[in-house]
Amino acid sequence: MHDNSGYTILMFLQQELRAHIVAARNTIRWHRDQLGDDRCWVDDCLLYHRVLGHSDITQLLPKPEFIGKCRIFHERRRMQSPPGPMPSTPPHPDSDLRGVTDEVLSAKLQRLKDAVKRHYELGDAKTASDDQDLYLTLPEKFHGDLRHPEQLLENCERFYEVKRKDNPLRIHEW
Repeated sequence: MHDNSGYTILMFLQQELRAHIVAARNTIRWHRDQLGDDRCWVDDCLLYHRVLGHSDITQLLPKPEFIGKCRIFHERRRMQSPPGPMPSTPPHPDSDLRGVTDEVLSAKLQRLKDAVKRHYELGDAKTASDDQDLYLTLPEKFHGDLRHPEQLLENCERFYEVKRKDNPLRIHEW
């Protein structure tokens, strides 16, 4: 009788690695796919919390600071024109995870985490170009549509009021 426990553990490790990679990629995709006034600096907090396990901001900031971050976000991280035609989403964007070793999977996960960490470390100095660099870590290599509506700050004020009443203490659950 053969002991397959080593093989079973390896398969479990690979499944876990794949799951972490797909979760990180899906979070980056979600960040990329926010459009118009759905794009917000709070999305960064969610990205960092979900991929890195932490965020500097975990609860609703005082209104002047929150709106100040909206203003910085709007000034630095929007594009004036669309990024060009978007290719269609491949039917299996994570198919590159099949049939590879745990070392390859570990390296892919580390690259994603490193990219998110670089994005995080830029702080408020991030630009639209930095967002696009993050999105290019995905296998589908799509650019995000980073145009913002002109009335973005008015929408930020409304968003703030809703969240203040809704769940001000747990930004990562928004």
